[in-house]
Amino acid sequence: MPAAGRYSRTARNGIAQPAARPPARQRGRPRPEQDGLPDGAADGSAGAARPRRRMRPADRRFLQAMALVTLLPALVGLHWLDDTRTIQQRLERPEKPTTVAKDKVGVLADTRWLFVRRTVAQAPLNPDPNVAEVRMVVAIKPLTQEGAKTVGSFGMSYRLRDDEGHIWSATALPSSTPRAGAITLLTVRGVLPRAKAQTATLEVRPPTTYRPKEPLPSLRFAS
Repeated sequence: MPAAGRYSRTARNGIAQPAARPPARQRGRPRPEQDGLPDGAADGSAGAARPRRRMRPADRRFLQAMALVTLLPALVGLHWLDDTRTIQQRLERPEKPTTVAKDKVGVLADTRWLFVRRTVAQAPLNPDPNVAEVRMVVAIKPLTQEGAKTVGSFGMSYRLRDDEGHIWSATALPSSTPRAGAITLLTVRGVLPRAKAQTATLEVRPPTTYRPKEPLPSLRFAS
């Protein structure tokens, strides 16, 4: 029998007693990190968080490169749109046209130019009645050997244009090889709408290499 007035660890007066409570610092469930487990892993909850893996530098660089490749076409497109006008202004040489009045003489590339006549006919190999061929005869007289060389080169260009800015290409055939001090007739031919045949203006331009540091000169013969 246990001594009177004292409690037994298991019973007192035959009645089972609960075990002694542990100290307060030992109460409750142990913290997960004390067991080496992540939060939520100790109780097996479905929403338990897993440890975060840090991205390797190589993986980060790969993702950055892929993002750059994806965005590059758009960036290039925007850059191109922004610079289109600037590029055109740099590539296209400014022009300095001179209008030559009827029966007057113009000077271009050390050569005197005089518009002689215009004829209109059906365009060859084109039966469309709304299309016509224009033939314009121009008399030229080179003033120097350099002028004769320039107007006789393939770099000379001839165009037909109307008041609205429409342009049609043309070709020129000399009656003889241009020579300094001699008069030569040029026949300029171009195909354009018949409605423009009688009013289109002849434009003559020298090669683009002619005096490259200056605006490109040209002659426009008034109808």
